[in-house]
Amino acid sequence: MDLLSLGPDPLILVSYTNTSSQE
Repeated sequence: MDLLSLGPDPLILVSYTNTSSQE
């Protein structure tokens, strides 16, 4: 998983995956 490829804000992706994991 290349967070840098997704965009300039990889932290948002991390937060998104965190929320997904909780559900």
